[in-house]
Amino acid sequence: MTCVRTEPRNDLRHPVGRVFSLPLLSLALFSSVIAAVPSAPAAPVPAARSLPSRQAASAPADLDQITSFLVIVTDDQRFDTLWTMPNVQERLQATGVTFSNVFASSPTCCPFRASALSGGFYAQNTGVLTNDEPNGRVERFYDRDTIATRLQQEGWYTAIVGKYMNGYEDIAPYIPPGWTDFRVAPAPDSWTDYQVVEGHSTPTSPSKGTEFQSSRYITTFEGESAQQFLHRAGDAPFFIWLAFNAPHTPHTPLAHDDDTYKDFYYRNRAYNEVNMDDKPDWLQAQPLIDEETEAEADNDNQDYLECLLSVDRAIGHLLDTLEDLGRVRDTLVIFTSDNGKHFGEHRIFLKGLAYDESARIPLVVSNPSLEPRFTDSLVLANLDIGPTIFQLAGVDRHSDGTSLVPILLGD
Repeated sequence: MTCVRTEPRNDLRHPVGRVFSLPLLSLALFSSVIAAVPSAPAAPVPAARSLPSRQAASAPADLDQITSFLVIVTDDQRFDTLWTMPNVQERLQATGVTFSNVFASSPTCCPFRASALSGGFYAQNTGVLTNDEPNGRVERFYDRDTIATRLQQEGWYTAIVGKYMNGYEDIAPYIPPGWTDFRVAPAPDSWTDYQVVEGHSTPTSPSKGTEFQSSRYITTFEGESAQQFLHRAGDAPFFIWLAFNAPHTPHTPLAHDDDTYKDFYYRNRAYNEVNMDDKPDWLQAQPLIDEETEAEADNDNQDYLECLLSVDRAIGHLLDTLEDLGRVRDTLVIFTSDNGKHFGEHRIFLKGLAYDESARIPLVVSNPSLEPRFTDSLVLANLDIGPTIFQLAGVDRHSDGTSLVPILLGD
């Protein structure tokens, strides 16, 4: 088999990469530490990061025309996997800014989503520190003041599709405030047989939705739902939060995507690290990856990457819909993930740790007015998305994050 390298490759470590000695990251501590870390040194730009050729923006970047926001969040997608997604590369990166020094301040599902949807607050300020009780899950999230409630109150069409937060299945069919359209699949164990909660709410009041079963392949269903919501928005300004379940387990590729990456296996960076003397005790205690575990991991990683193909197709269809509706120029598209995962680096296949593989995530912000380029500015995606949206929407809101508008404009 051929060793396929995930590109673009960047072996620079973030300064917090070796700080922690606990088997699981203290998310509140990580939030406070990473906030105090200065910008990492600018990474070299390898040839693999060349953007697809296109004409330069016709005028200097001008975001005054932005009225709407399509935020696309994948689940557990590593920062170095965009090479699997041609629509993201050829249509989003080619019309936007790709951030290559991006981290989740709390790199697990529920804390990331709580921080982002709240408008950009550290985990210790949202109260959602983990995925589980007693310091996590959806019940701890204050849903009365979010991006959705603020924008809906100001006249925006708001919609959420896909995944909400861990534990939502226990409060379904509850619809949190702020959503003109809500269509969420609570904790699907199967990607072809799952429950969906659908409904709507007002900026100040939650509601109760309806439930139905779907057998549509979940990524396709999520993409098609977002397309429907784009049509429902009509000419109104919109905020659509599309949270794919892929490539999270039980990552199940479509049949015609299966085996696309059958020759992929990962042996880069610190894979199956031999000398662990500089690691915490719990990591040093991890056994070397044996042949059986390695074979299982190779197959798992192949499925994981193959799931991104259907995500990419769904994104392509959404971009086509924006074009058909004439909404391309007034829409800012933001593509990111909630956290990464290990492919065997340091002998582990985990997430939620203070290492690049867990905390570093992709981020592409796209609009035709932007000059396509890479930037190594340090970004905390879950904190900075909200302030960016609020600034462009003209909504006055304080948070722990920082607007990306100056970077997008090249300032």
